[in-house]
Amino acid sequence: MNRLVSGGRISELVFKAGGTGRRPLLAVMVAFLCAGCATVKVTTDYDRAAPFAKYHTYALEPAPHGQGLPPMSEATLRAALRVSLSARGIEELPGGKPDLAIVQHVFSQTELAPGQYASWGYGPGASWPSRDGRYAIWAGAPPDFANPRGYADGALVLDFVDVGTRKLVFRGVGRGVVGNRESRAKEIDDAVAKMVAVLPGSTAR
Repeated sequence: MNRLVSGGRISELVFKAGGTGRRPLLAVMVAFLCAGCATVKVTTDYDRAAPFAKYHTYALEPAPHGQGLPPMSEATLRAALRVSLSARGIEELPGGKPDLAIVQHVFSQTELAPGQYASWGYGPGASWPSRDGRYAIWAGAPPDFANPRGYADGALVLDFVDVGTRKLVFRGVGRGVVGNRESRAKEIDDAVAKMVAVLPGSTAR
C-alpha cells in the first residue's frame, strides 16, 4: 500500500495487490486516518485606534442569546482564556469591573432564518447584543461584522469589548470549534491560542 499525504490530509490510497475484497478495509482506514485531520480556522480583526496597552483585566460573559457552549467546553474556554491572556499581561477579574468584557457568540446551526437572529437581538445596524446591553462595532470594521449569518456554520465568536466605551475593539472567529461533542478541548485551546497570539498591545510574559 502506498500512501500520499499532503497538508495533513490523505490525498490517495492505492493498493498494489489484492482485489475488490480490500475495498471495505480501505474505506475504514481512510475514515479512521481522516478522523483527526480537521483543523480550526481562526480569523481576527481589531480597531487600530483602540488603547490596547491600557487593557489589563477581563471577564468572560455568557452568550447573550442563551445558546452557549456545553458545560465542559465552557470550562475549557475559560481555562484557555485564563492561561493565554495571563501570559500576555491581562488577568481575569470575575465579579469586578474589568477593562475588557469578552462576549462569546456561539453559532452551532448550519442555517438560521432571519427571524431567529432577530429574536436573539441581532439586527440591522453596527451593534451586537451582550448581557450588559448592546455594544458598537468600530467604524471601519469589515462590512460583514454586523451580519451574524456569516458565522452560522459551527463558529465561536469572541468579541473583546471595551467596558468603558461599550465598543468592540477585537474580534476572533474560530470555525470548526462548535460541534456535537460535549467537549472539544483541543479545538477550543487551538482557537483561543491563535486569537490571543495576535492581540495587539499586550505584553508577553
